[in-house]
Amino acid sequence: PALLLLLPFLRALGHAQPDCSWCTRGNTFPGCGGAAAGGVEKGRFRLPPPFAFGRRRFPYWRPEGQTPLGHRDANVVLAVLVQHGAARDADDYASYMAGAVAHSGLPAASVMVIGPQFGYKSDPTVDPERDIYWAHHSQFRWNWGGNSSAHLNDSVASFRVLDEIVRTLRDATLYPNLRKIVVAGHSAGGQTVQRYSLFTHIPPDHDEQVGIQYFIANPSSMVYLDATRPVLPANRTCSFCVNTTLLTDKFSFAIPEASACNSTYNMYGYGLEGPVPPYVERVPRAAAIDAFRSRDVVFVSGESDVCNLLFMQEGSCTPGCNPYDALLDKSCEGLAQGYCRMERMHAYVQHLREFYGNQTHALISVPGVGHSGCGIFHSDEFVRAAFSGLTPMPPASPKLTVATDDYTYACIPKDACRERDTKSRSTSPGTVLMGGGADVDAAFKWQISRSDGGNFLVLRESGTDAYNKYIYDFGGVRTAATLILNNREAASDSFVLQAVENAHAIFFAGGDQSKYLERINGTALQDLLRSKVEKVTIGGTSAGCAIQGEWIYSGKYGSAVSDETLEDPYNKYMADFTSDLIVSPSLASAKVITDTHFVVRKRMGRLVGFIARIQADGLSRMRETVRGVGVDQETALLVTSEGKVTVVGDGTAYMCSVPNPGPDRVCEPGTPLTVENISCERLRGYSFDDPKARDLDTFDLYEWKGSGVRYEFDVEDGRIEGNAYGPRD
Repeated sequence: PALLLLLPFLRALGHAQPDCSWCTRGNTFPGCGGAAAGGVEKGRFRLPPPFAFGRRRFPYWRPEGQTPLGHRDANVVLAVLVQHGAARDADDYASYMAGAVAHSGLPAASVMVIGPQFGYKSDPTVDPERDIYWAHHSQFRWNWGGNSSAHLNDSVASFRVLDEIVRTLRDATLYPNLRKIVVAGHSAGGQTVQRYSLFTHIPPDHDEQVGIQYFIANPSSMVYLDATRPVLPANRTCSFCVNTTLLTDKFSFAIPEASACNSTYNMYGYGLEGPVPPYVERVPRAAAIDAFRSRDVVFVSGESDVCNLLFMQEGSCTPGCNPYDALLDKSCEGLAQGYCRMERMHAYVQHLREFYGNQTHALISVPGVGHSGCGIFHSDEFVRAAFSGLTPMPPASPKLTVATDDYTYACIPKDACRERDTKSRSTSPGTVLMGGGADVDAAFKWQISRSDGGNFLVLRESGTDAYNKYIYDFGGVRTAATLILNNREAASDSFVLQAVENAHAIFFAGGDQSKYLERINGTALQDLLRSKVEKVTIGGTSAGCAIQGEWIYSGKYGSAVSDETLEDPYNKYMADFTSDLIVSPSLASAKVITDTHFVVRKRMGRLVGFIARIQADGLSRMRETVRGVGVDQETALLVTSEGKVTVVGDGTAYMCSVPNPGPDRVCEPGTPLTVENISCERLRGYSFDDPKARDLDTFDLYEWKGSGVRYEFDVEDGRIEGNAYGPRD
């Protein structure tokens, strides 16, 4: 791992000449040049009991907008787990695979892409406080099935994580139309998939409705099933790995003659001898070998992955270019399997044929691609093998759509949307404050439970009607509809007003709160929403949550960040505060301003700045305590009309109050902020559970106290003194 960090420097220092084009060929495919990671976002998967990681979750990457893992999605027919290499760049690999889906012609909505991340604590994409991570100095690495870092409060094998993801995908209540799971890996990810397909605790799936297919691309080493290895020429020349020859070479196998690694060449990772990780230990060797024979495993070899930096430099084989081999395993144990990756792949597949006595696993050879994960996954050969034979789900049932220049309305099911609802419904008021990121199922179920089976309406300032099916699939609603307000004129339109009047639960999607304010404030729609807030639940996430407090930060000139706010609470982004758009009585009584994405985006400093500005600018009354509610991503507060708050979801919420300014308060333009005696209570939710299933943290808005962790801190001269997010657990 340390070599990975030094690699760019070492290459620049010792090999100023360009890389040989064939070694990494495939990186120039469309969508493969430079940094990838386009259009992907991080997700966090909660491992089921008996694991006890507390708030920690397993991180993975997915295409932007894709349904989070563990949430119902009836559109998915194929799920693809794509395993990163030694650089642990799961974001890039998820992006590569999203490109492969586009190349396949399958609708993106029908394919779920998951990029598991077995990261180290120091990796920039790992949150060391919230993510499960691995240690680079462990006896068994993540790509060999090793366990997570010993510094965490529980331990899990990398292969067990993959098992749990697969089991989740095979849950027919979540993915009723899933037909196939692909587990694919390249380079060190290919090593992972080879060892995982050999030792996974999930039994072979002859009778399963959802089959699993494993794709092992360009690994540096593999686990041999016996002590033999390919017989290789002792005297190497510069033609030691010629791809046209390797395509037809027939290997013979024997126990290696005396070498420097006679006692280690067949140890676990390369063979089946010696110590193994605890996960692997639980699978008898004979049972693993027997199961591996019947699994659907495909080896994928790039025909240009033939470089060996050590050998080629020793023989001066590539004058004028650097034979970069992408950290090919050049140990004695690795070289016993072949002199380059292509040779190792072809030899290993022949080893399996000789060991089992027949052709058990497929080999796909990809011309024109070297050591490039993107090139492999974008190739016609891979796409045909992984994506063929799958039919997208038929179009969803018809929906009612009404579109004008001012608004767009979409509603399902169409017949119910057309008919007038004649039932008298007994709804209950309440508020949902959701912090953004993945939607919290429990919050929507709570709103549905208080709608008496009525009409659920999502309001948006932009976007799509994707919420409709998500909400309708929970059951318990007559219709699910989305109303997109394109401009201010929509807020006075009779159709829009009637749709809101007919709603028995209302939810504001994320987006831009300044547009919500611009289009609703001072209109007939605002008056209607203020009357509805006392009859039905009104919820919102991200920007949709930001508009529900007594005071509202509009973000009209861009999004303020904590560091800049603490340094100057009157900076150009800290402008345009307003009040009381649709606030519920309990939030109004508590004198609350809300903020979202709270811990992930480190927004405590900004929330304190909001409160200080409200007080300094005279928006609040004299001697009035102003309070802030910060909600983290994947977390929601369920607020009843009596001011009782329950926390659900995957993260935390912060209930903070700042007293009336004292003599030491400093909140002036161009001057660092000073605020004293900030008092907070940290509340914790639980991941996507029924809120009745366990004792959740609660809070009383009218009493302003709850069951969470209480603490205090100050802001002194633009710096937070103390722990802004409370003591560690």
